[in-house]
Amino acid sequence: MMRARIRQMIGRFISNERGAASLEYVIVFTPLMLLILLIVQVSIAYHWALSAQKGLEMAARLAAVTPPVSTSLTVQTGLGTRVINRTPTSGASVGDACYLGACETIATSVCNGSAFALRDDETIPDSDCDFTRFKLIYDEVDRFAYSLELEDFAIAYEDVSLGNAGQTYVPLIVLAVSPQSMPMILRMFDTSVEFEIPEILATIVAEDLSN
Repeated sequence: MMRARIRQMIGRFISNERGAASLEYVIVFTPLMLLILLIVQVSIAYHWALSAQKGLEMAARLAAVTPPVSTSLTVQTGLGTRVINRTPTSGASVGDACYLGACETIATSVCNGSAFALRDDETIPDSDCDFTRFKLIYDEVDRFAYSLELEDFAIAYEDVSLGNAGQTYVPLIVLAVSPQSMPMILRMFDTSVEFEIPEILATIVAEDLSN
């Protein structure tokens, strides 16, 4: 008897078409909204990446004509801040080309925004990176890459054997932006959501770091 009633109830439920449109709407609505949000997120990521790339290109030009952010690459003189000179290797003469092995290697110097994270007393930690110079270049990138966090920007000075022994150091400058600062609308629903895009880079050869 009970089984017959259950079968009867199921039969009435299956044959009743009232509310079918609402049910179909609910079934379709969720994946449709997720698809729309995904399209919007891809658009945001694409625009943010292009903006960050343009910002890095502008900042690279600025970095190429200003004193290095790394204080290990600069010296103070009566005329102000200037870049260090290349030290000749044993047997080399002043003026010999560095690419011929005439210059002592200079270690790559990297300055990241995380080095300037404030202490509990609101002061900036001591480091080999000058905050004022770093902020000048960061601000140029931030004009384009909206919502860019300080710790997601880095600048490096790499020795690629340019210049001459005894003369001013001419490094390759590499600027990088981590995609962690990219706006993520999908995190409104799940804070663990990640949207992977490659690290954004710009490189330039130093032109006149002392000026």
